[in-house]
Amino acid sequence: MSVTPRIRVAIVEDDAILREELAWFLNMHGCEVLEANSGRGLDDLLPLSSVDTVVLDLNLPGENGFDIAERLKRHRPSLGIIMLTARSALLDRVKGYASGADIYLAKPVPGEELLAALMSLRRRLGGQAEPQMWLLDRERALIRPPSGQADIALTAKELAFLLLFARAAQDTLESTTVCDMMESGESVEPLSKRALENIVSRLRKKLQTAVQPEQALIRSVWGTGYQLCFAVKEARLE
Repeated sequence: MSVTPRIRVAIVEDDAILREELAWFLNMHGCEVLEANSGRGLDDLLPLSSVDTVVLDLNLPGENGFDIAERLKRHRPSLGIIMLTARSALLDRVKGYASGADIYLAKPVPGEELLAALMSLRRRLGGQAEPQMWLLDRERALIRPPSGQADIALTAKELAFLLLFARAAQDTLESTTVCDMMESGESVEPLSKRALENIVSRLRKKLQTAVQPEQALIRSVWGTGYQLCFAVKEARLE
């Protein structure tokens, strides 16, 4: 049996033997397969290839499958997610669907069943629209809301902050990382976290004018950094 059109799937599973067996089977049946053993590994892979579906284990080193699914769906609502796990209790299944799973399969699962689930999910999600994007013009230092309202002018630091998220695989970045990557080569003093807080505060106020007051756009994550709560991509604005 072959898959047409070609399905691009990422398998996130820390059991190397199981992961490789599933990848081999799906590859033999026409899928394009990427492999990762953790959420961090998946984040490293996603910028390198456009993925239709993620096959996700729950018990992973570091970030668990529920949390990974939740942030993936928040950032890319059209992404298909199949949870493949030994945790088959009702509460786990309910939590899985609540966190973003489209299909929940209990291990062990035959390769044929997983392939059928991928094909079914592809048919269901095939016509789903991509998330509404904020468009970021690096050359003109402008950002355009999905609503089509007037473009918002950005300072150099605000632009640099948003570019980091537009190019990142995840929607949450550490403050230290942001400070380091936003540092200007002409500056002697490093960008401080307090200075970053001021930049983010001003940016929030600018962007908030384009959405409802209750809609959070940039969240502060205690002990970590910042989370971007909307989808943004680079584009040339006309």
